[in-house]
Amino acid sequence: IAHIDEYRNWRSNFPAIKKATPVIGMQGTMVILFGDNFGTTGLGIPGSVLVGTTKLVTVEWNDRKIVAIIPVPPPSDGELYVKKNFKWSGKNYSANSNYMKFKQFDWAKADAVDIDRFLDMLKEQYVSTK
Repeated sequence: IAHIDEYRNWRSNFPAIKKATPVIGMQGTMVILFGDNFGTTGLGIPGSVLVGTTKLVTVEWNDRKIVAIIPVPPPSDGELYVKKNFKWSGKNYSANSNYMKFKQFDWAKADAVDIDRFLDMLKEQYVSTK
């Protein structure tokens, strides 16, 4: 039983994304992640936000919310996730959160309907962050 409790305590360090908005974007798009166990910034940013292997630029980070910006050049379609670094029993570990699909928005390939949806999504995000 002690091993099970130790495993649960270790596992409680893993980050979990509950919501990400938006899940489609282009360079400069602000992505907001809500969840649990992201870690605190007392000793610097405790990890990174990635789409595939591309790191996003982190502008805000706390245990339940992360704000990041899609970099230049932007990532292609991929999995959006949080990679958190932590210490456990004196050793360094890294843990990935659950994954969410992220789609690169391409103005050149978008039709009017796609553009309207994308702009509505950005407007909704802007209003929800006020």
